[in-house]
Amino acid sequence: FTLTTSVWISSILFAIFTGTRYIRHSLIGQIDKWNETDPGLYRPQSFAANRLMILHFLAGIVLMTVGPIQLIPSFRRQFLGSHRFIGRIYIMAAMMASVCANLLVVIYGTSRGNWFEDAGNVVFGVLMFSCACQSYRHAAITKV
Repeated sequence: FTLTTSVWISSILFAIFTGTRYIRHSLIGQIDKWNETDPGLYRPQSFAANRLMILHFLAGIVLMTVGPIQLIPSFRRQFLGSHRFIGRIYIMAAMMASVCANLLVVIYGTSRGNWFEDAGNVVFGVLMFSCACQSYRHAAITKV
C-alpha cells in the first residue's frame, strides 16, 4: 500500500465507524449507547454537551471523507472548481470540529477526566483551527 491508500482506507473506515456507532445511535434515540464504546461520552445531565458532540462527530466525518480528496494532485488539476468547493466545506468542518471539541473540553472536560488528555485535546483543537485558517489564507493568496 502507498501512504495515500493507507490514509484513504483508515479515514473511510473511521468515518464509517463514527457514523454507524455514534450518529446512528443518535438518530434512533439510543444516544446512551455511546457509552458502550467510550464510557462517559454520553452525558445524560447535559443536553448541550451531547449536541456539541454530535456536531463534532458530523464535522469529523466530513473531514475524514473529503480531506483525502484534497490531496490528490490530478483531482486539483482536473476539477479545480470542485477542489475549491470541497476545500471550503473542509475548512468549515475543521473549524466546527475544533470549536465543538474545545468547548466540550473547556466546559465539561473529557469523558475520562484526565487533565493531560484535556490539555492535549485543547492544543490539538487550537492547532486544527489555526491550520484551517492558514489553509483559507493560503488558498486566497494563491487564488487556488
